[in-house]
Amino acid sequence: MAGMQFENTSKLTNNTIDALNFEAKAKAKAKVKVKVPGEQLPSHVVKDLRTDHAGEMGAVYIYKAILIFSRDRALRHFAERHLTTEQSHLQRIEDWLAPKHFSKLIDLWKVAGFITGAIPALFGPRAVY
Repeated sequence: MAGMQFENTSKLTNNTIDALNFEAKAKAKAKVKVKVPGEQLPSHVVKDLRTDHAGEMGAVYIYKAILIFSRDRALRHFAERHLTTEQSHLQRIEDWLAPKHFSKLIDLWKVAGFITGAIPALFGPRAVY
């Protein structure tokens, strides 16, 4: 999850990815929050964004858990950097995807992400990496 990547098997087209990137850059320059309601996006794009949203949410909670349970300075620095990146990805998706289109299992993804970060963090950096 180091970057917003889409599998070749994804229905999300390169034009859609370009549009998402363009929108994010334009928003950053304008400092204006622009929201494209999910109803204006094709249903297959909404489905892809829902999946991406769940994954990014899980990733955010992985790094939050590492920061809670790890005392290793290098690991914490790693988690802080990655948390910032994943939060940025999550925000980009949330700028496009209406909340009503979020996964109905979003709380499960948060818990799963937290556990995925917490357990290895308890055993130290080698278990995390």
